[in-house]
Amino acid sequence: MSPSLKKAKKKKKLKAALTPQQIKAKEERAHRTKVESLLRKVGFKKVQTDGIEITFEGRTGEFDAIFVFENVILVAEYTTAKSGSTHLLTKKVIFDLALDNSQKFVKFCRQQYTGFASAVDSVYSDKQCQVRILYASKSEPSEEVQNLCLRYQFIYGTRAKYFESLSKAIERSARIEFLKFLRVDHDKFGKNAIGNSAMQVKYDGLLLPEENSSYPSGYRVTIVLCGRRGTD
Repeated sequence: MSPSLKKAKKKKKLKAALTPQQIKAKEERAHRTKVESLLRKVGFKKVQTDGIEITFEGRTGEFDAIFVFENVILVAEYTTAKSGSTHLLTKKVIFDLALDNSQKFVKFCRQQYTGFASAVDSVYSDKQCQVRILYASKSEPSEEVQNLCLRYQFIYGTRAKYFESLSKAIERSARIEFLKFLRVDHDKFGKNAIGNSAMQVKYDGLLLPEENSSYPSGYRVTIVLCGRRGTD
């Protein structure tokens, strides 16, 4: 080997070891990327919320991300902590406010987050949207934490791997299974949510005074006026 090559090798510096903070940040990015990839595969679109502090119903907080699939609004929270109890319970108040005031929360998101209104199809009213909370943990949260948050959906470990495998094999089945996991009623999902309301028809009518009918006391006669109303 020539002296110049030996000299070049000596000058080559070893890669600096990552600090604990860098290792943690790298782990969190990988976890987040994995969860978001799964959500995209089952049909959800991401709305950027990270880094945006909001105040909803008097509570100030921040959401890691919000995802939209038809009329399902999924608020996602990520953690790589082995015990996510403290992390989750600090967010529980604002999560519960979103669930308890879902119609107001959807309206709030339309106004607060750029991209939310375009992600939710305009055919869906705020009332027709369904809000869900997804807690994506790298490790399984304790039974105590899950029991405290029965309205949330927890995804972790083997549960996450199941949906990942299913999404790679049968995309449509993965979507159906994931919606079941989120406890989304099929009759209230997507266009099914507006099927009945979109077909409502209103008619003018007359209510005949009780004394002018031959029916027993307590009965009223309604006359429905069909046909096209004329205009002057």
